[in-house]
Amino acid sequence: MDAAAAYWWEAIREKRLLVQRCTSCSLVQHPPGPWCRRCRSATTLEWTPHPGTGRIVSFTEVFRTTYPEFQSELPYWIVMIELAPGAVMVSNLVRADGEAGNRAPRIGDAVELAYRERGGTTVPVFALAEQEPAR
Repeated sequence: MDAAAAYWWEAIREKRLLVQRCTSCSLVQHPPGPWCRRCRSATTLEWTPHPGTGRIVSFTEVFRTTYPEFQSELPYWIVMIELAPGAVMVSNLVRADGEAGNRAPRIGDAVELAYRERGGTTVPVFALAEQEPAR
């Protein structure tokens, strides 16, 4: 884990989602990195709070797992969320009540960030948004 990822995970433990924003070219990026993916600047990245909303751009349904802690949640969805252009996050899709599962997701579905405890670690997950935000 590099310094950027460590800082990001510390914010997640505090239930805050941060993304990096380049002050030179305005790119918003996730996952975090040591330099801007567009202009390659290593000195112009700043941490910016993100509301944790986005849209599903890809997904898959998992029917088998080698992880015992996920056996009771089968099947479950893994989703790729676009938080902003250039900022994409992969996570689980959970029901708003915190249980695994949902109706089948669709590309473009709006999602909202939630947090779950897994093995003593706070992890970010997403639920389908109750109301569709304006596009």
